[in-house]
Amino acid sequence: MLYLEEKYRGRNKFNIYNYKLTLSQLNEYIVNSILNDRTLRYIFTGNIESKEYNYLEMLRKFIPEEYLYREKQVLNNWDEEKNIIKILSKNVGFYSFLAEALMSYLNYLYLDNELITGVLSVKNTLTDQRTGVDVCMISDKTLILGEAKFYKSFQSGKKQIIKDFSSKSLISKLKNFYRNYNFHIKKIDGITKNYTYDKFLNLNFILSGFILHNTQSKYKYNDIDNISIKSSICNYDVIFYHLPIYSKTELIELTIKKALELIVNESKI
Repeated sequence: MLYLEEKYRGRNKFNIYNYKLTLSQLNEYIVNSILNDRTLRYIFTGNIESKEYNYLEMLRKFIPEEYLYREKQVLNNWDEEKNIIKILSKNVGFYSFLAEALMSYLNYLYLDNELITGVLSVKNTLTDQRTGVDVCMISDKTLILGEAKFYKSFQSGKKQIIKDFSSKSLISKLKNFYRNYNFHIKKIDGITKNYTYDKFLNLNFILSGFILHNTQSKYKYNDIDNISIKSSICNYDVIFYHLPIYSKTELIELTIKKALELIVNESKI
């Protein structure tokens, strides 16, 4: 389904995974991958083997509040109920949530299968919980700060990611991490893992960018070199994913309907 092509442009190495799918098949592939129980177990608990989570509640994070706990009724009247999705087309947060979930899973698949998704904070209070990025992932060897975008234009999404990664807020956060001597990762399930300062300094630091965007014929990557953290506090690698889709509205509708079907099936209602 996927085949790898390696390319070099300047100082950048590109691993390009090309897919042999129609756009309709690609939408199905994305939805089935992200709503798989093992995928959600990883994204929401940091442990792909974990049994301590509620699959139904994880699925319900992918449907609008208007559909909650009346999923079978919604499916039975789908042609009328799906009009709510038109409202969601203006809800940037809903699209971003899907892009963030996809990026977390890609990082797990291609970078480090021991990554935990959660909130990185400093000091002992766990009150400083803003990394200034969409996704924070950490393992015993890797720290990933990620930006995920759902843009109509690939170029616009890439430009925004470059801007976010070069922002003063991210630089300030990194300095804050390096000034302190206790680091914590608080997972979504509430479990906290501590890191010593020396261990933190030895982590492989990665900036991970991901864009879901409408299809286009050509893609330019040269300006990724413009990502610049103007600080000597750390070295970093940049990992950049992007995935063309035919229609974000169609993808969202498919995701919601699939989640509804899985909820009905799992709850036996």
